[in-house]
This record gives sequence, structure tokens and C-alpha cells, in this order.
Amino acid sequence: MSTLKLSLLGPIEIEFQNKPFSGAPHDKSFMLLAYLAVERNRPHSREALADMLWPDLSAERGRHNLRQTVFRLRSLLGNGKAGDFVETDRHRIWFNRDSDYHLDLEQFHANRADGTAEHLLKRLSNYRGTFMEDLRGEVSEDFDLWLEQQRARTHRQMLNMLESICTHYESQGDLSTALRWAGRQVEIAPWDEHGHQRLIRLLADSGQRNAAIRHYRAMAESLKRELGISPSKETQRLFEQIEQLPDITPATYPAQDSHLTQDDTHPGLIHEYRQVTVLRCGFSYRKINDPEAFADLVAEPLLRAVRIIEEHNGWILAARGTGVLAYFGWPTADERAATHAVRAAIGLANQLSDTPIGSTLSTGVHTGRIILTGETDSPDTIGLTTDIAVRLQASTRAGIIAISETTRRCIHDHFELSALPPLSMAEQTHPLSVWRVHRSESGPSLESTQQRPPLVGRDAELNSLLDDWAVAQSGRCVVTVLVGEAGIGKTRLLQALHDKLGHPLLRETHCDPLMRQTPYQPITHFFRRHLDLPRNCTDAQIADKLAEHYSNFPHQGKHVIKPLQWLLARTDSHHEQTEEGRFNESERSQLIEAIANLLETSAKATPLLLVVEDLHWADPSTLTLLGSLAARLAESRIHFCLTMRSTSCLPGPLLDRARILQLRPLDLNASLQLTYRLAPPDRTSGDFALTIARQSEGNPMFIVELTYMLNDDELDDALPGKLQELISTRIEQAGEDRPLLRAAAVIGREFSLAHLAQLLGLPEQAVTGGLRRLMQRHLIERSSEDELSYRFTHALVHQVTYQSTTRSQRRELHKQFASLLMADANSDVDAGGVAHHLTESGAYAEAIGWWLKSGREAANMAAYAEAVNHFERGLHLLEHVPERGNLWETELELLVNLAYPLAITQGYYGIKSERLYRRALDITRDKPVQARQNLALMHSHWLGASSRSSLRESRELAGRMIELAESANAKAFAALGHYLYGSDSLLLGDFAAARTHLEETLTRLDRKNQETEHFLRNDQHFDITATGTLGWTAWFLGQVDGALRLTQRAVHMSEARHHPATLTSALVIYIFARICCRRPEEVAIAAKQLCAICRENGFRMWDDFGTLAGIWASAVATPPGETCKLDQAEASLQRAVALWPGGAAALQYILIDACLAKADDARAWKILAQFKKTMDSTGAAAFSVYGWIAEADLLTRGGQDGEPCLREAVEVAEQQRSPTLTILAWGHLIDDYRNRGFALSEDICRHLQETVDRCSGIDLAPAVAEITRKLSGTA
Repeated sequence: MSTLKLSLLGPIEIEFQNKPFSGAPHDKSFMLLAYLAVERNRPHSREALADMLWPDLSAERGRHNLRQTVFRLRSLLGNGKAGDFVETDRHRIWFNRDSDYHLDLEQFHANRADGTAEHLLKRLSNYRGTFMEDLRGEVSEDFDLWLEQQRARTHRQMLNMLESICTHYESQGDLSTALRWAGRQVEIAPWDEHGHQRLIRLLADSGQRNAAIRHYRAMAESLKRELGISPSKETQRLFEQIEQLPDITPATYPAQDSHLTQDDTHPGLIHEYRQVTVLRCGFSYRKINDPEAFADLVAEPLLRAVRIIEEHNGWILAARGTGVLAYFGWPTADERAATHAVRAAIGLANQLSDTPIGSTLSTGVHTGRIILTGETDSPDTIGLTTDIAVRLQASTRAGIIAISETTRRCIHDHFELSALPPLSMAEQTHPLSVWRVHRSESGPSLESTQQRPPLVGRDAELNSLLDDWAVAQSGRCVVTVLVGEAGIGKTRLLQALHDKLGHPLLRETHCDPLMRQTPYQPITHFFRRHLDLPRNCTDAQIADKLAEHYSNFPHQGKHVIKPLQWLLARTDSHHEQTEEGRFNESERSQLIEAIANLLETSAKATPLLLVVEDLHWADPSTLTLLGSLAARLAESRIHFCLTMRSTSCLPGPLLDRARILQLRPLDLNASLQLTYRLAPPDRTSGDFALTIARQSEGNPMFIVELTYMLNDDELDDALPGKLQELISTRIEQAGEDRPLLRAAAVIGREFSLAHLAQLLGLPEQAVTGGLRRLMQRHLIERSSEDELSYRFTHALVHQVTYQSTTRSQRRELHKQFASLLMADANSDVDAGGVAHHLTESGAYAEAIGWWLKSGREAANMAAYAEAVNHFERGLHLLEHVPERGNLWETELELLVNLAYPLAITQGYYGIKSERLYRRALDITRDKPVQARQNLALMHSHWLGASSRSSLRESRELAGRMIELAESANAKAFAALGHYLYGSDSLLLGDFAAARTHLEETLTRLDRKNQETEHFLRNDQHFDITATGTLGWTAWFLGQVDGALRLTQRAVHMSEARHHPATLTSALVIYIFARICCRRPEEVAIAAKQLCAICRENGFRMWDDFGTLAGIWASAVATPPGETCKLDQAEASLQRAVALWPGGAAALQYILIDACLAKADDARAWKILAQFKKTMDSTGAAAFSVYGWIAEADLLTRGGQDGEPCLREAVEVAEQQRSPTLTILAWGHLIDDYRNRGFALSEDICRHLQETVDRCSGIDLAPAVAEITRKLSGTA
């Protein structure tokens, strides 16, 4: 892959070393790099480049900006050979054509003489849209001319290529593919009538007469409406010919670029779920007996209430009688629906308090889901959500605003709340939590004392802001624009900056989505809050407040007060006002100068931090004013910090002065860290944190909201309301394409054009226009280089879209799509996909067999976590089908197949494993089970028995397995039985039997045998693990060289087969053998590799073993005085022992040895006591000698006699007939004797020498080699 990737055909995308550039497309660095790359065949003079990019600046200033831009480019592109993309000399700048770069435009124009379809498709794949389409131009006449020339050239070339590719497929008789490319041609050139003719003709030729007619009529109407002309005579004749064709297609299809109508889509997709906020306010009439008098009293307040609610984006359903019922977030989704509803409620309380009946007003607000059916007179057809809002209002005392718990979750950061008594409703299982909203709104201030989430993963961005602040302190105004999607952490980063700077002088305001057509709204908002102006104050009150604050300015502040009076003296009907209607050019200039004077005066005393948030909602007047202020205050100590979601609305003058700071999603590590810091300590399991981190895809607000769900006992499985609002608003942008989006959501996060079209029963070209529009709105994106595959841009966008479809509709669509998958003869059936869609459709009995099939496929690919999930889903469904008894064979297969994936991912012992085994055993007692099924069940039982009970019991089970396999002529099962018997014998200290049975395993496992191949595919590869285990056995039998060779071979074999579970087992055995040989450097390397594999595949137990082994290597290899992570090692040990009690002795010995190396005697004694209990319960005698030697060492260090322990070690080693253990035990005993002044008898010396002679490769084990040298000296 190229180091630098420039994608200019479409939205500008520049990547360096696989990381996207941060910044806006209008950034001059982007523009310069793109220009140089496109015009790479020649050098460019500095003067010409400066004049082209900064035409309004002086020549000197332009060259200065050019130098700074080139410097920034070279910094971004690295230094050295990989970074020499932009080269310079004193007078010129050029792009290095020999550098490692990829330019899509170059590929698009490459080899134009090659007209083959394959080459055309390759060139077409580079075209994502208009050349640098997100660049508006207006840079300079020269640059704009160059941009238009490039756009015209690429557009012309694209049309020629589309013409050629359509002709090719049409000539081949592939009309469906020709149709797709003809549709693409019409999308790119909607006014090219020749392209429309081709598409109409192809539709007719493919039998889609109605679609052809429909497209002609849509084109004719568009030409008439937009250009005032009719189709050409040629096109009209084509239409007349098609009209004469017989109607052979009963269905009607939408035109290529039209929206899908309700008739075009699946009938269920016209209904959808939507989260809305309902407000009910009412006046009390208890003290008024005369209905007519009450009507007179309430008439004027009701009119005012309606106006206030509509100002806050509410939709009035009813305004009569005793109150008003309104909806927020309908008919148009609103990401701040709950906030706007509560603000409306506060506005009602404030502005109606002066009416005779205002004191009796009470308000209820509730956020919930409704089902939309297309009716406009009453959105909540079921009425449950509305009913709760009405009940809240009816049960609330006068003067109180009551909101539900779901509303609180949406607005908790913005208002001061207190708890009210719960509301009991007969229809609800539990009482509803109710909260009171106080009239004081805390607001999104950087100085707010509300608890904030931790700032994680933003060190680089915070340092950039601190650097900009330092520049501002020095006396040069800096404009920093923080850009990123909603929830990415722009405000939180500014809060951190404010705290880091020690709370400097701050001026802040924000833009409101309801006020985006109101001139200077954020400026007005700031001064009204700063001056503490009431909403309906008079002009005189405004003048008094201004005089009070600014009379100390020069000339009694008249140059400040008068323009601000113009700004603030506005009527209540500000929504209808325009800038032209309120200010002339002179007044605008005076307003800019007044605000500049105020800021400049403040900044003279101390540097000023000026924050304007949510600038994507700013009105044009505010944007212009900010640009003028930045220019006017260029030499002031002011740091402008602006936040927005996209820089597309920034005017050129402001953009030229700004430094764009693009906030990207957090990486996985930062997401995990944030989750751990937010969640309660007792609820931060690794699996949970990983789920949150992945589901949020690095968006900090998503992480916060999803994590806070843990603390809320009332939460159901639905997404938090705050996220529902935000994402529903994004989905609302799909408009009439929402049914298409919901159908895609049923298929999954990723989907193909073909599948979506088949599900809707439409031709592919009928949905491509909708998909293109959904991509433009950033709801979906292409999932690969394949133009026909798509994915939702975010997992939560997919989730909310999916949940917006009613349950009955989803089930029907899932059922249809499962049938499509099973009927797809062009590809291998996706068993997991079929199982999922059958399950969601409610066809549980049919789905169970598919879960078994998909689980086996996952296990075959060593995807054990997925295999566990699929097998368990099948077992779960069995509990919900009435015909469970008839499916016993499938159930037994699920249980047997689940055993190994469950063991490798969750440990060899657990309550779940025991329960599943008992269920399988019950089936075998009642049903006619075949021998091979019994053998498989015995294997799964062995996995638990080797840990749950003694190793002798599990070895007896392996023996019975061998006998049954022999009688059934099941060779692979017999070989497996020998492997299990040999493994148990090794741990029991019966090394000779271990070697015999492991060698038998290798003899019997013939990989050419079909049954053996099945075994090696569905479980770990026993020929490899048997090789490794035989190597470890060789160590105990004195063959050190054989031990090292065989365990190394096992690792190499497993690496060659790319089987993670087998490689894990091989590495574990490799590490054990090298710990025995005392080779810490090799252990450290293998432990690191093991941990990486385990974390990638979810093998928790062996991950802890790898950690323990790595700490052992560090302890043994470093001097006793150096610290070591023994606390971490002990924690890893306890987790591993809980998952594998049968192997506990081996793990405990490793930590004991590490403690001895670091002289941590207290911990060593504690683990030794656990070790002895393990030995008694499991019989793992292979480590008995090590235990006695360790105890002797600890006794000697404490001034006690360790000789009895060493004698026990010698005796055990001799009984086990292990030359290596015998040497180790005698070596320690000889040291003890020498310290006492004792000598060995000649018989013992001769025996020891014979023992040494029976060994091989002793020099390869440093500790054993040292002892043998002592023994040789003694002998």
C-alpha cells in the first residue's frame, strides 16, 4: 500500500501511512498538496502559487503563508525518504513523482487506449464523484478556473467510459449490468438526454415496459420544470414505440432516480417506531364554577402557550379546554426534542405567570416511542406515550413541571432537577420515577460545576489547544476550529483546556438549531445572559443595563451602547426577522466595531478565551461577524475556539485564519479506558467493557450513555433516549428513502445491493438512486472495493433504524430474507445468517439445525467464541419449542460440539460445563445413542473430569474411552483416548505410561483418514499437542535435548497450520518445558506470543498463564533486589486455577519458583500451602519433587532443617523413575550435606553417575547441568 494516498474524485480524502489527514477540504494545505499532485509534471514558481492561493494578500504576506503551509505539509508527511513528497528550491515547489504515492486521478486517466471491460471497470472504480466536490471554489480566479477545467475533463471522460461499458455489456446480452451502468450515467449527467434514451431503451428491452414509461415521464416533467423544454423528437419517438409494446411485467417499477413510494416497498415498511417527547400543560378550574368564565380566562393564555411551544419546535395536537397537548420530534425528528420540550415548559411557567390563571398551570413531559402510520392528525395511534404525559400533568400540583425518567436521561446535563414521588399506573409493572424541573437552567457552560466524564485519549488535541493559547498570550489572535461528529467530545475538550489554564477570562455562547435563521442569535444570547436581561424587557430596561455595564468605557461607552441597543431591542417575533430588516451596512459595521472594542479592551488586561459552540447551526450574519472580528482583532490576546460538525459553512476569510482540529473517534484502548473509569467497579467485566467500546465505535458520548445504563435499574434493552434523539434525527434526513434504509437494517449492518433488491422485490437499478442518497447523507457507506456492498456508517445507526421497524414487520422481513439466503444457488449458504434470520422471524425449530451448522463452521475456522455463541443460541431455542423431545439428536450434537469451544474460551471447569454434561448424560440414558456419540460425550466429560475430580478418575475415563473406541473400530477416537490417557499420566507422574500412550497416539493418527481429518478440523490438532506433550515427558525421562526439540517442533507445526487453539496448547507445553530447563529468555518470548494469541481469540485462561510465565521469566532473569510484578502474577494464578483446577499444581509451582527467586518467602509459603492441597485433591504428582525442594529451601532460609524434605524429594523422584528429577533432588541434598560436612557413600555416587549417564542434552538445561557438574565432582 502506498505511503501517501490522495483521493480527489469525489470528496477529498488524503491518507498518510493509513491515517486520514485531519482538517477541512478548504484547508490551504489540502489544496496545495492536491494541486501539486495533479500538476506533478512540472515545477511551480512560489510567486504564482502564493498569488493563486492568497490573492487578497500582499505578495510578501502570501509568500509567508506559502512557506508556513509547505512547512506544515512536510511536517504532516514526515521527514526523511518516506516524506519527500513535496520538494522545493529557492524559487520553485514541485511534487516528487518518484515518491510512494497513489493518486486516484492518475489511475482514472491511465492507459486510456486499453478499452477492455476489465480495464474500464478498474478505471471507473476510482470515480466517486465530482473532482474535489466538497471544495466550493472562490479561492482565486486562477484556482477556480483550474478546478473547473479538471472537473469538466474528468466528467467528460467518465461519461465516455460509461458509454463504452454500457455498450460492452449490451453487446454481450447482459442487460441487467448494462442497466446498472446506464443508471449511473443518468445520475452523473441528468441533463444528458442521450443517456436517458439509453436507459429507457434498456428498460424496455429487459421487459420492464412500465419502468421505461415511468422514467420517460419523470424525465419529461423534470426538463419542463427545470429548463422549460420538452424531450427531443428522437426521445418522443422512442417513447411512442415503447408504449406500443405489450405489458409483460405486472409490477411497476420506480424510475432510476426517483424515491421509492409506499407502493414500491414492502407493505410493512410504511409503519415505523419513532421516539418523541410529549408535553401536556393544563390549567386548574377547581375554584371556577362558571364554565364560560373559565373559557374567557383561559383563551388568551392558551394562545400564548401555543406560540411559546411552536417557538421551541413543538407540534400542537390540541389546544382547547383546559390546556395544550404537543409533540416534539414529530413530524420531523429533532435531536434535542426533550430539551426543547422542557425549555418550552419553563417558558410557559415564566411567561404565563402574570395571567390570572397562570398560577394554576402544571406541566407533564414524557419521552417514549410511538408507532407512526402515516396519519397526520394524531401521531401516537396507540396512545401509551401520550397517556403517561397526560397522567404526569394531571397528578402534578400547580406551578410544577414534572418529567418522566426517560426524559430525564435525555436532558440531565442541562437542567436543575429534584425527585418527586413516583407515579403509580395500573398499566405499568413498576411505579414511574418522576422529576421536577426547576426554572433555573444550568446550561452548557465551561464553568459548570456538574460532574463531567473523564477526558481520555485526547492528549495530542489538548496539547495543540495549549500551543494555540500560548500564541494568543504572546499577542497574536488565534482561531481554532474543533470539528467532529455529535458526541465526539468537542465541549469536553474545551472544558479540559479551561481547567488546564486555571480558568482564564472566558466569554462563551452557543448556536441554537431553532434560531439558525435569526441574525446574530448567539451574539444576542451572550449579551442577554451577560447583562441578565429578562425575556420581555423594554427598550428602556435594555438601555439602563447597557449604561450600567459600559458607562466606564471611553466617551461613556456611546460607541458600544448604541450598536448593542440595536442588537438587543428586538420584538418577540424574532423568527420572522432578517438581517436586512434590522441593520443597514453602517449599523453592521458599528456593531462589529463595538464588539471588537469590548473584546480588545478585555484582552488588554488578561488573555481572553472566546468560545462559540455548535457553529454548524449559526446564521450567516454571525459567521460573517466572526470572520470580521478575527481580522479586526489579529493583534489581540484572544483565542477563538469554535466547535462544529463540519466546516462546509465556514466563510473563506474565517477559514483562512483558522486552524482546523479534527477530532477522530477514540481508539479501542482509549474507549476501554473510558468505560472502565465510568462504570461501577463491580460491573466492569472485560467482556462488558469490550462490548461497550466496540458498540460505541469510539464516540465518547455513546460510551458515556451506554455505560451509565449500568447504574439505572429501570433501563430496558432500548438505547438511551439521548442517543435515540441524536441518531433518529440523522435517520430522518433519509426522507422518503427511510423504508429502503429500514429494509437494509433487517438484512444487517452490512448488506448487498442484490440482497436488498431481492428482499424488496425490485430490480437493482430501482434502488441504486436511494442508496446513493443515503450515502450522501452519511447513513451508509460502501463496505469494500466492491461497488455493490454497503454498510451502515455506525453500529448504533443500524440499531436505531432496525428498532424503528415494528416487530411484526421485522419478523416477516426476516422470514423472507432467510428464504432468499437458502434459495441462493450462486454462493455457499451462510448458515449463521440463515439461523439468525429464522430466529428473528420466530421459526425456532427450523433455526436450531442452522445454529448447529454455523457453530460447526465457526469451530472449523477456530472461531471458538463465535462457535460457543452459535451452539448456545441453538440450545436456548430448544427450551422454547414444544417439539424438543423429537429434537434430542440435534440437542446432543449441540452439547457435544459445544464442549471444546467452551473449554478453550472459558476454562476446563465451571457450573455451566457441569450442567451441560449432565443434560447430555440424561439424553444418553433415555435414547438409542450411537457409540461415536458416546465417545464424543466421554471426551467432553474428560475435559471437566480432569479438573473437577482427581486426575486418576479422568485417566480411568480415558481408559474406558480407548476400550469403547477399539470395540467400535473408531480409530480416531482410540487415538484421542491414548492422548488423554498420556496427558493424565504425565501430570500424575507416571512418565513411562505417558510416553507409551503419547507415542501410540502419534502412531494411530493418520491424517489421510477421513475420521482423523474430521477430528483435527473440529478440535485442536492432537498430533501436534501429542508431539509437544511427548517432548515435555521426555524432560522428566532425562532427554533434555529431545524435550526441547519436540516442543519446538510442535510450535512450528501449529504455526504452519494456522490453528490458534493448537498453537496455544503448543506454546503452553513449550513454556512448561523451558521453565523446567530454566531458560527464561525463551520463556519470555513465548509468553508474549501466547498472550497476544489469547487476547485476539478470547482464550482467557491461557492468557493468565502467559502473564504468569512472563513474570516468572523476569523474576528468574533479574537480580533478587529488583522488583517484579508478583501481585499481578498471583492474581493471574487465582483466575487460571479457578478455570483449570486440575492443572493448578503446575501453575502454583511456577509462582512459588518466582517468589523464591525474588526472596518473597511469605508469598511462597502461602502458595505452597495451596499447592499441597491441590496435590492431595488432584494427585498431580509430577510436581511433587519441586514442592519438596521448594519447602526445603524455605525452611533453610528460615534457619530450620530442610533435609527431611529433600529426602522426600529424592524418594519420590526414584519412585517415578525420572532421571531428571532424581538429579535435581540429589543435587539439593548434596548441597545440604556439604554444608553439614557430610560425604556420600560410594554406592550413592555410583548410582548418581549411572543416572546422569542415562540422560541426554543435560548441558541444554543450565540448572541441571550445574548440578551434574557437582555430582561428577562428588563421584
